[in-house]
Amino acid sequence: MTDSPKRGYWMAMVDVADAEAYSKYMAANKAPLEKYGARFIVRGGR
Repeated sequence: MTDSPKRGYWMAMVDVADAEAYSKYMAANKAPLEKYGARFIVRGGR
């Protein structure tokens, strides 16, 4: 048996009230997402 990474999905619906603060939040999440090989399969927006 190998120790291969487990797949998972993260779904979120976000209403942004403070665009500047949300931009900082997104930037802070970049490193952990890249570290674990996360990729976006769907991204929405207006």
